[in-house]
Amino acid sequence: MPVTVVTVVDGEFDVTVANQLVRVFVPPGLGVAGVDDETFVAHVMDVLVRANHAIPAVIDLSQVIAANPFVLQQVADALDDSDTDTV
Repeated sequence: MPVTVVTVVDGEFDVTVANQLVRVFVPPGLGVAGVDDETFVAHVMDVLVRANHAIPAVIDLSQVIAANPFVLQQVADALDDSDTDTV
């Protein structure tokens, strides 16, 4: 399912997923090293959708990841799979 992410301001994003607009907050320090915030948010939202997680109109990713630790590992795995620069 396509996910579109647009930065509103640092740490705040408008995300479109399944024709739903969602405001996503990412506190400083949350993410994956070497990955920009928009890419990180897109991957997190994709993981949540695939897991049939309820998608509210406003999401604080620190709370989502604290309650669902599997999300961060799945995002890291997806990023590793899509990285063609590694051997």
